[in-house]
Amino acid sequence: MLSCKLKIKQIAVFHTDTKIIFSILPKQKRSSCPLCNKYGNRIHSHYVRSLADLPISGKLVQLQLRARKFFCRNKSCPRKIFTERFSQDILPYARRLCRSIDVLRSIGLEVGGNKGALISRIAGNPVSSSTILRLIQQLEIEGTTTTSGVIGVDDWAFKKGRNYGTIIVDLERKKVVDLLPDREADTLKQWLLKHPEIHTVSRDRASAYSKGTKEGTKEAIEVADRYHLHVNLRDAFKRVLHKHSTTLKAAFIAFSRPGNREPLLEEEKARSLPTPKCTSNSQRQMKFEKAKELHQQGYRIKTIAKMLQAGPRTIGKYIQHDEFPKRQAPVPQVTMTNFHEFREYLPKFYGKQDYPTLYKNIRDKGFNGKYTQFCSNMNQFIKPDSDNIFFAKIITNKNLVNLEDFLYGITARRPIKKDGSGFSEIPV
Repeated sequence: MLSCKLKIKQIAVFHTDTKIIFSILPKQKRSSCPLCNKYGNRIHSHYVRSLADLPISGKLVQLQLRARKFFCRNKSCPRKIFTERFSQDILPYARRLCRSIDVLRSIGLEVGGNKGALISRIAGNPVSSSTILRLIQQLEIEGTTTTSGVIGVDDWAFKKGRNYGTIIVDLERKKVVDLLPDREADTLKQWLLKHPEIHTVSRDRASAYSKGTKEGTKEAIEVADRYHLHVNLRDAFKRVLHKHSTTLKAAFIAFSRPGNREPLLEEEKARSLPTPKCTSNSQRQMKFEKAKELHQQGYRIKTIAKMLQAGPRTIGKYIQHDEFPKRQAPVPQVTMTNFHEFREYLPKFYGKQDYPTLYKNIRDKGFNGKYTQFCSNMNQFIKPDSDNIFFAKIITNKNLVNLEDFLYGITARRPIKKDGSGFSEIPV
């Protein structure tokens, strides 16, 4: 189970329902100092190291290794006491065997920290996402000295919407070459100056990348990447379809009608005629005719609604009508109340009572509208001469209110004045 290089003097096994514990006593008599590499055999003290290993039959495995501390025999060495070193399978200060670390690190490189923690729990070797990320950060990445000469440059996000960097990919080897900390032209320029073998750069259309490429490599060929070429082609195709949408819809209507497979107009006549504007009524007319046709062919209402991208109730209404139903003009909100029943009552109290009091009185008498509807009807019902009387009394008043209160009185149709106690109405 353990490495053959580790000499074991004694071993004991303890197990529970969820864990297997191996208590190990090493056999080696001496160990080398990590600074001066001289062996020491004088024991200072003992301690126990707990090491996690790969699971066995779904149970956690833990090694309790009884390690020692030795005195360094080299008097000139600054480290007087050092801990016992073992084989390469047990690293200094590590809490896991190397094979367990390799498995967790491989999972983290494939799926990341959160998913890796979930998979490790399922596999019987539970760790946190922070542990997996810490193991990945301990890897020593050796940078590629040379590239194939064909690279791709694009941006990537450290944190989406906030921090962005630059990724450089070797397109022939299909490997990531380097990650730059930002998207500045000088950063890309300095990187390209260190790689004179580059002759082709497939880049994003950012101006910073264009400037950095031209300053970093004078002879390199700059090309647009495949993604942006596809995006340009897609956008251009959409613009063409949108420009000729009316002609395409007319052709679709003509082609959908039974027994009519000829084009509406010849190419020369179509160019000379002005392009009609597409309105919402024409779209509804087209859906109405197509819904009637599909219903006669035996399609269900839900299927027709999905095909025409309309609601099932709308399709059902189209099928029930023989002619295209026209939309009715909306009824004005002012005429939806019974305000006309109080036209004789309101002039008696107008000028003596404010709008809230008038509204409360007619509401008790059976008015079925809201306060805003009452104000709108009242503003249309009052005599136009009342506004002139109102303006005359406001202007001749010495205690003229400020502009904001003056406009408020005009809007609410309430003559007001300012006295010692506050604001009060001016009788009209």
